[in-house]
Amino acid sequence: MRPGVLTTMQEILKLVDGRKTYLVATVAVIYLFGADQHWWTESTRVTEILMFGGLAALRAGMKKPAEPTSPATPTPTPTPPNP
Repeated sequence: MRPGVLTTMQEILKLVDGRKTYLVATVAVIYLFGADQHWWTESTRVTEILMFGGLAALRAGMKKPAEPTSPATPTPTPTPPNP
């Protein structure tokens, strides 16, 4: 593989970083609209690929845990009653 191809792929991935879900959703809407208008026939295989692509994009967004806004406070332990 040529060195320029890897750089171009990294630039493309950097460009779509954080936008993959929107990209898959836009492609799905365009595809389903075209199938509904009978511009092309709807394929269940393409629909399944788009669904799994959307799920994968959503899952990729969940990998980054949110930073806590405040430090965790310890839960007080209850003291047993005196006999």
